[in-house]
Amino acid sequence: MAVRSDEEVKEMTCSERIQARGYTRAKKLWRIGFQQEIPYDLLREMIQLNIAQKADYTRFWR
Repeated sequence: MAVRSDEEVKEMTCSERIQARGYTRAKKLWRIGFQQEIPYDLLREMIQLNIAQKADYTRFWR
């Protein structure tokens, strides 16, 4: 069994949430259709997770 990084675990969790709400996703993006409501709560949560993960990171890109 492969060991997953924290980022992979977070991505799986967000991916499941995205799919549960009826949105489609690809490796590093997800699609919101023109007729779909924008999930601001999910966006906020994903941004906060990224900020927390990069708190001690000193370079721009991972």
